[in-house]
Amino acid sequence: MLAYDRRGRGPGLVLLPGLGSSATDTWGSLVDALAAEYTVVLPDLPGSGRTPLPGGRRTAKRGCCRPSPVPAFPDDPPQSQERTLMHVHFLVHEAFEAPGAYARWALDRGYTVTYSRLYAGERLPPAAGDIDLLIVMGGPQSPATTTAECPHFDAAAEMSLITSCAAAGKAVVGVCLGAQLLGEALGAPCLPSPEPEVGSFPVTLTEAGRQHPLFRGFDETFDTGHWHRDMPGLTADAAVLARSDGCPRQIVAYGRFLYGFQCHMEFDRDIVESLIASAKEEIAALRGHRFVQQPEELRRTDHRATNQRLELFLDRLAADYTAA
Repeated sequence: MLAYDRRGRGPGLVLLPGLGSSATDTWGSLVDALAAEYTVVLPDLPGSGRTPLPGGRRTAKRGCCRPSPVPAFPDDPPQSQERTLMHVHFLVHEAFEAPGAYARWALDRGYTVTYSRLYAGERLPPAAGDIDLLIVMGGPQSPATTTAECPHFDAAAEMSLITSCAAAGKAVVGVCLGAQLLGEALGAPCLPSPEPEVGSFPVTLTEAGRQHPLFRGFDETFDTGHWHRDMPGLTADAAVLARSDGCPRQIVAYGRFLYGFQCHMEFDRDIVESLIASAKEEIAALRGHRFVQQPEELRRTDHRATNQRLELFLDRLAADYTAA
């Protein structure tokens, strides 16, 4: 039987995968845009994604068709090593803030992937349940945004779910708004960032970041995506792992399995194009800020090396979680 995802409402539309890939990976952030008008069906063909080959058992292996600008390290799991399957759940606030490389990583590993597409009216899980890794994506909201201002965004309910996951020992990764919600859920209010950042700019690992096992071997400074005005708060035992010239809290470790990424290591060209379309006036209004790039420059960035670094971090996080 073929495994498949089904999204949206309307006339049926089947999106087939590319060779050796899942349909979700092949079509990327276009899926959410199409799901606004169609019932989109994304099958995983035999031997790809979650559908095993006939007579074979399902294993999760790293894809073999992507560039590898970030080297493997001698004590990392071999690329062919079977992985314990996990349940990864995404909270997606807006279609233009798609999970990108986070979702491709989870699907490439053969993990169970589920979504709460809040902009489409999908519900939050009531509690941690069988979720192993909760990934809370970004959005134009802030933790202070009310349901009166944005009916599909309930910050209190999201923070309750984050707290449930943290208390149950689950892994949580918050991205941009998600990082701010993670900090708030743990008792640390978010703050305005010293500078707005839109585009691709370097972040630098702190001493804590250089010593952290999940970032072992990373370049001390590397480029990544940004799209924010705020930054996450810090709990008493939080450790800042990376900073930038525009924001001192780019990556924060709140616990062994709890991480906030103010930066966007998941960006790809489709996501950036969607963000440009959603924020043309905002970008134009920020022209002249030293950490704000305009659309022509945003479109020139190749995010694949950053995606590879993110995958390495996520592989290490998953290995640590399943070994605990």
